[in-house]
Amino acid sequence: MLNIMPYVWIFVAISFMLLEAATTQMVSIWFAISALVTIIPAAFKLPLLIQFSVFVILALVLLLITRPFTKKFLEVKKQKTNADRVLELNGTVIEEIDNLKSSGRVDIDGLLWTARSTSNEVIIPVGAVVKPERIEGVKIIVTPVNENV
Repeated sequence: MLNIMPYVWIFVAISFMLLEAATTQMVSIWFAISALVTIIPAAFKLPLLIQFSVFVILALVLLLITRPFTKKFLEVKKQKTNADRVLELNGTVIEEIDNLKSSGRVDIDGLLWTARSTSNEVIIPVGAVVKPERIEGVKIIVTPVNENV
């Protein structure tokens, strides 16, 4: 009788390799390696329970031992852009900011931004100094530095 289990484990390994290629998490690769190692007990026609135990135990050991290292090296670091830099500066209103009319522009470090206020009730006049709070698309959301505005 033909022993198909080594072929099953090859299929499982290839499936996990394809899954790993589609992601960047370095998780599926350990299951692929475990499936490849499990081909050995399958080739010796050991019971399916032993094969599955080898697969699961090896996958967990590999995952627990190597995951902290791979996570450290694959960690995505947030890179600030030039646009983020304006959040640290104050700006000057060059066109009255009125959220109800969807109008307003500010000059921040020589860059002109379409601006909106954090508060819908407040109209910020021309010449007022504002602090950027966040960027939403191409608009900058600001609050007046002087609360009397």
